[in-house]
Amino acid sequence: MAKKTRKIIWITIGTLVVIIIAALIGVGFYMVNYSLGVDENRYEKSVLENNQLFRHFPESQEFAIGLREEGILKDTTIIVNGLKRHAYYAASEVADGKTAVIVHGYRDNALTFMFLAKIYRENLGCNVILPDLYGHGHSDGDAIRMGWLDRLDVLDWCEWSKNFFGGNTRIVIHGVSMGAATTMCVAGENTPDYIKCFVEDCGYTSVWDEFAKELKVRFGLPTFPILDVSG
Repeated sequence: MAKKTRKIIWITIGTLVVIIIAALIGVGFYMVNYSLGVDENRYEKSVLENNQLFRHFPESQEFAIGLREEGILKDTTIIVNGLKRHAYYAASEVADGKTAVIVHGYRDNALTFMFLAKIYRENLGCNVILPDLYGHGHSDGDAIRMGWLDRLDVLDWCEWSKNFFGGNTRIVIHGVSMGAATTMCVAGENTPDYIKCFVEDCGYTSVWDEFAKELKVRFGLPTFPILDVSG
């Protein structure tokens, strides 16, 4: 009888362990998708988000509309590994090669940073280019990449800028939040001489630290074991 009871206990424990492991794996997959999944409605949402942003920064809306009506603000794309990367750009007649590559943040898009484009073009006399990162805005992509792989796209856009704007090319890369992390990753590369300056605005120390903070703020949960499973 005791042997049968022990067997039942071990079977019960084993079943509970399997259930717990399966639940943790399920939560891990959910968290990965929640954090890095691409919003399929991002094209429609970007319009609403830009309208909201423009309410806070009406001068950037006037700037964007003015450039578009004058035919100065334009769209361009490049293809990387068969996938489209999109960007907006606006040349300046007084730039003489000065160019700002402006990198947006997590779940943002290029147009949300027209307020920075306005500063660089109107106050500093720069050409501006605003890429949509992988899986954001009008760029293809099936997951948010948090900056590391995005650095390669930014370098591609820098090369595109040099070839397109020509002249005495001098580039500043200005990134905010995830864009700032992307900028830091670019800064760690052996960059071309024409990239002169990096502006890192409120980037995170690591993806782990960022997710740990969000896990606590959004869900009130510790990193262990969820982040360990997700990672």
